[in-house]
Amino acid sequence: MKKEDTAEKINIGNPFPLDVLPKKVREIIDEANVTLGFPKDYLAMSMLTAMSAAIGNTHKVEYNTFWQEYCILFVALVGRPGANKSHPLSFAMQPLIDFDAEQSAIFNEAMKRYEAAMELPPKERAANGYDTTPTEPRRIRFTMQDVTPEAVHRILSENPRGLCLYADELAAWFKNFNRYNNGSESEFWMSVFNHK
Repeated sequence: MKKEDTAEKINIGNPFPLDVLPKKVREIIDEANVTLGFPKDYLAMSMLTAMSAAIGNTHKVEYNTFWQEYCILFVALVGRPGANKSHPLSFAMQPLIDFDAEQSAIFNEAMKRYEAAMELPPKERAANGYDTTPTEPRRIRFTMQDVTPEAVHRILSENPRGLCLYADELAAWFKNFNRYNNGSESEFWMSVFNHK
């Protein structure tokens, strides 16, 4: 039996429910599967992850006043080495990564301007084209990588819409738990999952 036949038989019993996705998303998944060879299930989950990051805290489902669910996902693409997991994830996340790069450039320029303004006495700021009381810029983003819980708090305070922790390797994320402190990072991430 060929490897492809085995993989096909595994998926027959429990196929990924692509039919629950919007038609346009299914079309993108089908096209990427045919042209790029991306497995449909990996790409579908990657796209759900990207959509969850884009939605962030802007929408929620409210069962009652005490039970609200946000668009928070913990997603891990699991498969043997070479199963083409990273490429679908990168493909789906690329628009968010591109946005983050653009925003980083905007932030860096704004920070240079802010620092230049802060070096001047308040009376000289207006004469040099700066606000007299400049506000420190904040970096807008959708994703973060390789962060400590302390950094997550700071980044979330600048991005109340929400963020996606994007890690290409799940093992690396787990290995980094508690690397800077003796805290309980797993409990921290559970509270994040529960929108705390």
